[in-house]
Amino acid sequence: MEIVMVLVVIGLLVAIIVPKLNSVRFEAQDVYARKTLEGIGAAMEAYRKDYGVYPTSMMDMIAAVPPYITRDVCGTTESGYSYECSMAVDAYTISAVSVPIGERTSWTMLEGMDILEYGP
Repeated sequence: MEIVMVLVVIGLLVAIIVPKLNSVRFEAQDVYARKTLEGIGAAMEAYRKDYGVYPTSMMDMIAAVPPYITRDVCGTTESGYSYECSMAVDAYTISAVSVPIGERTSWTMLEGMDILEYGP
């Protein structure tokens, strides 16, 4: 009987802790996605300050000396977010969309580092 009680207590603790751990993991992924967008936006704005136009690809910023960024996240999915980029000499749109779509907050950054937030 005592073993059953111990198992019940352990089961209750697991039922309480596991959802909290998932919540913390999702929150960390959300922060990572937003900071990734902010880093790309800062690099885009620095590039524009130096060259007078926005880069038309991430490779423009990676190939610069010194590089404005070190990796291209456009078209990739990582840490629960899919990143999509659209760049022109006068504007850019960088999006971090939660995967699966709609389950968590998603963001889009526009030129001037304006961030739009959408989702639940």
